Amino acid sequence: MIRRPTSHAKVVASRGLATVADPPVRHYGGLKDQDRIFQNVYSRHDYGIKGAMRNQGTKLYCISGHVNNPCVVEEEMSIPLKDLIEKHCGGVIGGWDNLLGIVPGGSSVPILPKPKCEEVLMDFDSLKDAQSGLGTGAVIVMNKSTDVVSAIARFSKFYKHESCGQCTPCREGTTWMMNMMDRFVEGRGHVREIDMLLELTKQIEGRTICALGDAAAWPIQGLMRHFRPEVEKRIADYRAKHGKVLFGGKLVSDVDGSHALPDNLGAFLPEVEAPQTQSP
Repeated sequence: MIRRPTSHAKVVASRGLATVADPPVRHYGGLKDQDRIFQNVYSRHDYGIKGAMRNQGTKLYCISGHVNNPCVVEEEMSIPLKDLIEKHCGGVIGGWDNLLGIVPGGSSVPILPKPKCEEVLMDFDSLKDAQSGLGTGAVIVMNKSTDVVSAIARFSKFYKHESCGQCTPCREGTTWMMNMMDRFVEGRGHVREIDMLLELTKQIEGRTICALGDAAAWPIQGLMRHFRPEVEKRIADYRAKHGKVLFGGKLVSDVDGSHALPDNLGAFLPEVEAPQTQSP
């Protein structure tokens, strides 16, 4: 007699992968066409009243960092980022002119510099056009007291820790990104490694099962897009103090001069300047 496995045994024997299931049944329209069951806070019938086209409704924004009054507030979509900070948080510590940059949607989205923050709207389309994203709506404000390179390096360390290791690009890439960013904090690197790091982020972005790979890559892309001169300055200062640095962070002065030095370590390569952005 063949015994069928119990449901518990089926669960235990199954692989830990997502399965295709029927979508949940959603109930709308109660008595007098009023809401009856809320699936989440965005299921209200009046949700689409506020906001710009394609970005209607309200959203919870969690605003932290260098603001006078950190808070969680429900506001309409498409509110200007500057108005959101000034209206609900009492402005930036030290005044708006003391602003360095803002991460508009949590640590997974690229940082925006002050000029962008003055004109961008807090909705999906506007932030996408600004090469960032609304993400979770967790706004992180950084004034000029912030070490922006160290801040993004801290993001990289977080995502390296959170990687489950299933996808090779994320498992290996987050470790490489963390190590390179840690070196860039002190300037111990080669200028050409900046573009190597950007290429690495492109090899991770869009190549993982979940979005953690994208989340790890985007903050670094935003840093190099808007604050690359700061990274280059640190590398130049470290080079002036300690001498040439090879790819990987090793000093040329620490290499045994009796041994041949491979060309692919960058000791004899000329320095390169950042690519110039062409105006439209």
